[in-house]
Order: sequence, then structure tokens, then C-alpha cells
Amino acid sequence: MVSTIRAEMNGVKPTRAKVSICVPSYNNSVLIGYAIKSALCQTYSDIEIIVVDNDSADDSERVVHSFGDERIKFSKNSENIGMTRNWNKCISKASGEFICLLCADDMLLPTFVERTLSMMAAHPNLGFVHSAFRRINERGETIGEDRMHADDTIENGSAFFEKIIHGNFVIISGVMTRRSCFEELGYFDERLAYAPDWEMLARISLHFNVGYVSEPLACYRFHMSNFTKTIKHSNMLISEGFKTIDRIVSDWEEMHPLESRSFDASILKSEYVNRVIGVRLDCSHSREMRRSIIEEIAKNRRKVIDLRLTIPFVASYLGIRTALACVYPSKLANSVLVHIVNKIDRLI
Repeated sequence: MVSTIRAEMNGVKPTRAKVSICVPSYNNSVLIGYAIKSALCQTYSDIEIIVVDNDSADDSERVVHSFGDERIKFSKNSENIGMTRNWNKCISKASGEFICLLCADDMLLPTFVERTLSMMAAHPNLGFVHSAFRRINERGETIGEDRMHADDTIENGSAFFEKIIHGNFVIISGVMTRRSCFEELGYFDERLAYAPDWEMLARISLHFNVGYVSEPLACYRFHMSNFTKTIKHSNMLISEGFKTIDRIVSDWEEMHPLESRSFDASILKSEYVNRVIGVRLDCSHSREMRRSIIEEIAKNRRKVIDLRLTIPFVASYLGIRTALACVYPSKLANSVLVHIVNKIDRLI
């Protein structure tokens, strides 16, 4: 049973402990300025901003230095070391007692640090605090909000784990974590290229309780750049998702070695596939997945066509010509679409 209690926040002031806002970045010169500005505009002033550029080819460095603020510490990798290693490098350079990992295309709202730190100060058993968040578009306009609870809450870590193992519902930019959690439990798992935050939050919840602020305190930006990356690497959504699930189940088993109860990774993987492509597929291995996808296409073409991720996902396993031939049996339509997709693929 999920045990959730209301967090009593009235009158609690944050401790005067330095906060490190870590901003890993790669080719984000257009948006990183908004992220840094949102960090500098926090109502809580005892912060440092750590920017680690992952060998960008654009003018991100110029944008960062244009702020001229001594609280910003910038470094640039001599080569691209991958997203997860870059996240860890950011954290390793931080000196704060509390750490926020702010993606370079996201933003914080002004009271993010103050509100999350207040909850941390009131509840020393919290490993991290996350908040409701706004979804914004490329222009920074709000297109929606995501709230988990109506009120600020403190949730038992085990109860939180039982929810997050079914899928990540937390944006990493809206999380404040105790530095001691990274020191005690390790950093992001560098074997995971797609969703290291999902595994990290699950791992922390096995050892600590979790706080939640119901007011939106962060902004997750949806824009064509991150969408096209998702499309181009759609096969990674599945293979990396499976790796992450295996790692989370392993975290549970390491923490509870004597318990007979465990989580069925095959069921969790089927649930994950269902969420990613929006079609019910009972499978946990690529061979089963290919067969199930072909059957689903034959059963209901229109439903599959309407799913943004399905065609590139199928293409990643079957090849673009085979996939389009299944979805669009017309020879002319097939040849035209192959030409268009190949053009788009070169652009992204």
C-alpha cells in the first residue's frame, strides 16, 4: 500500500548550504542561455553553476561566457564522452551539499531551489525532492503541466520505487538531490546511455524517502531537436529501456537478497514497449517484438500509422523498405516515402 503523507512546510527556512546547479551541454547554444539565466534568477542565492560542454561544435562557450557571472564555472571536454559520463563529470566538479542536474534545454522557475531545499531541511531522511513541472515549446510557451499529487508530499521510498519501476515520470531537471546520495550509492550508471536518471532515482528510493512539491518549479522543453533525436534513435528506446529495467530489478535484488518476492523483468519490459509505441505487445525480446509488430500492422494499419514512433521503430528492426512496404503496400507510395525518409535521415 502506498503510504503518502502531507509535507508540513509552513515556517521552514532552507539551511544556508551551497547548491550546485549542474548544466551538462552539447550543441545547445540556442537554448543554454535560458537555462543559465533561470539558474541565476533563483530566489536562493548561495549557488554555483557548473557547465560542462561535451565538445560542442557550436558557439555554446561564447553564450556561457557572455553572462560574466563569477558563480558560473565552465569547462569543455576535448572529445565527446557521451551523455551519462558528462552528467557524472558535471557532478564530480560540484562543491555543493545539494545538487540539481539542469539539462541545457530546460529551465528552473525562480523558487525551485528555495522550495526544494526547504523540504530537504525539514526532512533529513529525504534522498531527493522533485516537483511538478511545466511543458514548454521551443519559444518557451507553456503547453501543459504535469502534477503527481495535489499537495506537497513525503513518500516512503519503497512505495516510490514500486511506482517508478514501471516507468520514469520524473524530469531530472526538476530534481534536487543530496550530494551524499551520490557519494554513498554511486553516480549515474555509465552503462546506460538512454535513461540513467530513471535507474538513479529508483536506486536512491531504495535507501531514502522521496519529497514532492506540487507547485511547478521546472520547465521541460519539447522541441524538434530532441524529437528528431528520439526518432532517429528510436531503436534505442527499446534496447536501452530493457537494459535500464534489468539494472533497476538488479538494484532491488541487491537491496533485498533474502526476500522471496521479486519483480518480473519480462512483464516490466512488455509494459515498457506498450508505452513507447502505444500498441499492446506482449513481448520482452527483440524476436518476439518483431513478430508482434508485424501482426499488429496487419491487424490495424491505421492505428499503427498514427503513432509517431512506430514507423522508425519498426524500421530500426526490419529495415526502412520492409517497414514501409508493410505499412504502405503501394509500390509507388513505398518508393516515394523511402526517398523522403532517406532525405530526412541525412538532415537529422
